[in-house]
Amino acid sequence: MMAGDGMEIALDRNNKSDDYYGEVLAIINDYQKLIENPKKKIRPMMGQALIYATISVVLLVIFAALYLTDSGHGWYIYIVALFSLTLALSIVYMILIKRSISALKNNSSGKKLIIEDGYVELASDRQTARLEMSEIRHIIINKHSIAFLPKNASKNIIAVSADYSDAVISAVLDKSLIVDNSK
Repeated sequence: MMAGDGMEIALDRNNKSDDYYGEVLAIINDYQKLIENPKKKIRPMMGQALIYATISVVLLVIFAALYLTDSGHGWYIYIVALFSLTLALSIVYMILIKRSISALKNNSSGKKLIIEDGYVELASDRQTARLEMSEIRHIIINKHSIAFLPKNASKNIIAVSADYSDAVISAVLDKSLIVDNSK
C-alpha cells in the first residue's frame, strides 16, 4: 500500500512545540473515539483542564460569597466543599498532563520515520515502533501532528510532526487511509 521505493525521514526533535506534544497526548487519550470517528477534532487536554478549573473557581467564589452573606443555608458549605474538591482535582489533572507531556518530550531523541511498501516504522535510539500497513486504520493529519492509528489498541500509535505531512502523503498510495483534520 506504499510507494515502491519507500522513504526514510530524519525527524528534527527541535521543531516540536508543546502544542505538538499536547495534541499527541490527546490522540492517545481519545484513541477509541478517533477509531470510530477519525474526523473528530482534537481538543488539547490542558485547555479542557483549564476550563474545568475556571468553572470551579467561578462557582466556588459565587457559593462562598452566598455562604458568607447568608450562612443560614447549611447546604452552601457542602457546595463550597464540592467545588473546592473539583478545583483541586482540576489542578492535579493539569499537573498530570504536564508530567505526561514532559515524559513524551524526554522520549524524543534521534528519531526517524521509515515508510516502506508494507510498513511504517518510527525508530529511535532506544526503541522502535512498527505498524504493518494492514494494521493501520487511519492516518490522521492534525494541526501539529500526524498520527498512524492502528486497528488494534494493543499496537503503538506512531506520531510525528505535521511538518512532514507532504512527505507522508506522497508516500502513501492508499489515500483512503488519510484523514486531514489540519484545517
